[in-house]
Amino acid sequence: MEHYSKTKTLQLEIPELKDLSPHIQIGNGKVRSYVQAADVALKSNTIIFISATGLAINKAVSVTEIIKRNHKQLTAHIEIFEAPCVDVWESKNGDLDPLEVTAHLPGIKVTLVSES
Repeated sequence: MEHYSKTKTLQLEIPELKDLSPHIQIGNGKVRSYVQAADVALKSNTIIFISATGLAINKAVSVTEIIKRNHKQLTAHIEIFEAPCVDVWESKNGDLDPLEVTAHLPGIKVTLVSES
């Protein structure tokens, strides 16, 4: 691999998460901002979706638990999935073929439903 350098990473779209609304995608942000976004969404909706992949799964679980503690009437339905991620590697010299490495990142989708 010393003859290659990573040029880009493509995270492919997950069809199960495409049409969910309201949907909170957990990433690099602060837990507080995700909790506030969920609180705003819960004021106008009885159901919200929270999803995360890779290292953000721990943060998604934390956000879900904080929201459930603040809103006692919520029920959580949890689904585990894997999301394909493609890394593209190009040759440093130009004489080797480019490589595409597909990894399957773990993911979580939490559906929070208000019982009231």
